[in-house]
Amino acid sequence: QNPPQPGAPDKERQKQEPKTPVAPKKDLKIKNMGSWASLVQKHPTTPSSTAKSSSDSFEQFKRAAREKEEREKALKAQAEQVEREKERLRREQERMRSREDEDAMEQARRAHEEVRRRQEQQQQQQQVTAVRVTAAAPQAQSSQPQASQSMLDQQREMARKREQERRRREAVRTGTPGKSPGSVNINHGDAEAFTG
Repeated sequence: QNPPQPGAPDKERQKQEPKTPVAPKKDLKIKNMGSWASLVQKHPTTPSSTAKSSSDSFEQFKRAAREKEEREKALKAQAEQVEREKERLRREQERMRSREDEDAMEQARRAHEEVRRRQEQQQQQQQVTAVRVTAAAPQAQSSQPQASQSMLDQQREMARKREQERRRREAVRTGTPGKSPGSVNINHGDAEAFTG
């Protein structure tokens, strides 16, 4: 036999020992291991907590929906109230306008009636004066036939003009077509008769 060589027993021993897998070292670090561990610690997932959180979120959703609906109803009611108030104010203004129009028309009617009444009084006074003058005329006629005749003619002319004016006013008051209501046309002859 050959004597063993000094380095040979080691080689043979390595061949005879079966190779075993090498265990990982303890200080080997896994990438991002800290963040994964914190996730596990923060959110322990149990079925009861998951169900509770979903029912809570559903209740919050329902509550928010109810509140939103109530807000919308309140805003709608408020808008309707504003519209009703506007409509009430508009009707009130129309009523006041129509009342003012009626009052103005009544005042105009009264003023027109007052003017007509005064004119009729003046006409009656003038007619009474004319009758007195014509009653006194026969006495003056014997002394001054021509002067009294011309005065009588003037009085008749004045009475005729007054009658025309009265008819014209009556036509204006009743609204005869062709004449504008309220227009007064005084002739110079009438003005002289009133002053003379």
